[in-house]
Amino acid sequence: MTCSAAAPSASSCCRRRCSRYHLAGDKKGTVQKFIDNLPGFPDNIRYDGEGRYWIALTSGRTLQRDLLMKHPFLRKLVYLIGKFVAVPRGLKNSGAVSVALDGEPVSMYTDPRLALVTGSLKVGDYLYYGSLTEAYLSRIPLTESSAESDE
Repeated sequence: MTCSAAAPSASSCCRRRCSRYHLAGDKKGTVQKFIDNLPGFPDNIRYDGEGRYWIALTSGRTLQRDLLMKHPFLRKLVYLIGKFVAVPRGLKNSGAVSVALDGEPVSMYTDPRLALVTGSLKVGDYLYYGSLTEAYLSRIPLTESSAESDE
């Protein structure tokens, strides 16, 4: 959910973008682009109460994944094959991107060792990650790991 219940945001993993759906006001019932061309595949979006959204990225972009996302038939084929044979996933370089209220990217935090980050939460000067594949939370200090763009 966004900071405004009148316009929640939703992510589209396949298209590497997030949209805003307006529930009230003169734009009620419309969907508008919030951010697209993300550097990875988005999962959850969380508002930090300080003017930023944090978008979890399950993995970075790869040529193979880009091709699969463009062709539904190939996705279905890989899914079916994956039921019988271990298919390498190549899910690396997971992390989070922070975005201003207008959808402009502010900072990005990734790690090639992380995979399948499904959520991120900013608490004070730390960013916490949760993953589908790890039995623990990761924490990074934002003050020491700053990837901030000029604001």
